[in-house]
Amino acid sequence: NVPSLSVGSFIYGDIHFINTGYFDRTKRRRVTEESIYQIASLGKMFIGIIVHNLVLEHKVSLGQSITDFLPSTYSEKTIEKLNSITIGQLLHHQSGLPRDVKSGYNRKDGNSFLYDYTEADFENELSKVKIKKQGEFHYSNFGFGLLAYLMENATGIGYEELLAKYITRPYQMTNTTMTLTGNQTAELVTPYRKDKRDIETEPWRMGKMAPPSATYSTTEDLLKLIEKQLIAQVKYNTSQKTSPLVLSEHNIPLAEGATVSYGYGLFIGSNGYYGHGGDMDGYGSEYSFSVKNNHALVLLTSSGGKWVPKLILAINEILNKD
Repeated sequence: NVPSLSVGSFIYGDIHFINTGYFDRTKRRRVTEESIYQIASLGKMFIGIIVHNLVLEHKVSLGQSITDFLPSTYSEKTIEKLNSITIGQLLHHQSGLPRDVKSGYNRKDGNSFLYDYTEADFENELSKVKIKKQGEFHYSNFGFGLLAYLMENATGIGYEELLAKYITRPYQMTNTTMTLTGNQTAELVTPYRKDKRDIETEPWRMGKMAPPSATYSTTEDLLKLIEKQLIAQVKYNTSQKTSPLVLSEHNIPLAEGATVSYGYGLFIGSNGYYGHGGDMDGYGSEYSFSVKNNHALVLLTSSGGKWVPKLILAINEILNKD
């Protein structure tokens, strides 16, 4: 009962696409690899690639305090509270910041997030927030939204342009964007609630909090990136040849003795898998590649849920057997 599913794979050098379902339940127009979805938390990987570029360009360092990139309007009390948090801690979900923002967060599960988060919201939120368990892994959408905002301040470039400069233009990802324009609107797949798949919902609108959660893309675009990323990671693993697409250069275990770590926006497993997933009230996504087995998978759907990561695990098991 899933309205649509688009899968792209890169296996031993060959590219394949499988698309099933429709743009919406009434018009019955079939989806393709060029159909546009919001990709939820896969946006964190884009932020990671941007941060890695800026680190390699010596414009930021992982050890820098986040207060180096906050506006001068912030109070001394707020600056003092945040001073010990580093860019690297935001990147590795170790900042002690909460999982989600409070401003505008009055939605119920199943509904879209519709609030144009602003710079003023960041300032207000950070003045009130309590820092908890800094240095431990606690997944934070808010932390990655803040990270994207800080990269804007570090460069003087808006996030949409950072995305274009470091990702979409270099890798020819023509339908990956923060804002749909022109014909792209007609290619957007309608999202449906994951708990009641006959109920249409709508894309998330998040303002300054959009980068880690509400970017638009396609399986075709993401497969272009994942192919390059897999190749870059293979080169790094064999010869230490770095690239902005290598997101494992600095990674931190999720906990003591953990077999999974977190790098520049990707989870890294000791089994040789790299990836991230995303789940919104509507869209769902998975992005996974294996250096050991030389394959990569991208999955986008218009009605997510727990079945999405289970499906990509099942596909990977089949590929590993082959």
